[in-house]
Amino acid sequence: SETGDAEKAKIALDEALTQDPFSNEALLARGSMLLRKGDFAGGEVDLRKLYEITGGYPGLASPLGRVLLRK
Repeated sequence: SETGDAEKAKIALDEALTQDPFSNEALLARGSMLLRKGDFAGGEVDLRKLYEITGGYPGLASPLGRVLLRK
């Protein structure tokens, strides 16, 4: 099911970030996924962390912009 797949993806991303908390790809993927699920606070944490680490990352502007526009 789509819900089951999303939950499996979140678990995999959580595990990836446990092993490497500074994984740019995992932060972007989990942050974006959380936004799609309506968890704007959780998504914001990951996306802001990615911004702080990189100062900008391919694919970050759109989801981070969505978070900032909600404020």
